[in-house]
Amino acid sequence: MIGNHSHTEYGKKLVDAAVTGLRAGQPGDAGRYFSSMAVKSLQLAAGWACAAWLGSHLLRRRAKLPLALGYAGIGFLAAMAWNSRPATRSMASSALREMNRVRDQHWLELNPIDYA
Repeated sequence: MIGNHSHTEYGKKLVDAAVTGLRAGQPGDAGRYFSSMAVKSLQLAAGWACAAWLGSHLLRRRAKLPLALGYAGIGFLAAMAWNSRPATRSMASSALREMNRVRDQHWLELNPIDYA
């Protein structure tokens, strides 16, 4: 039982470190940043939707609107991932740095160094 409790506490510390790192690595005004990325991504999504609608029209497919909306969604997600990659990279790097700090601390608690 005691071992499980220590694993649970260690896991909680890792999760807390990851969340702290994500917050520290995000852009200054994250809401405004990601909103502007969404607006930019809508342009690509509209292009994908038009291309899907035109393609389905030329191929004489019946489900033009669902196909166009599906491609619009894919275009939006792809553009958001591409446009926000600098912020994502910064947030992931910061989260990993914090998690590594907790991992190192945990290792030192399990393996104390005796300088004597």
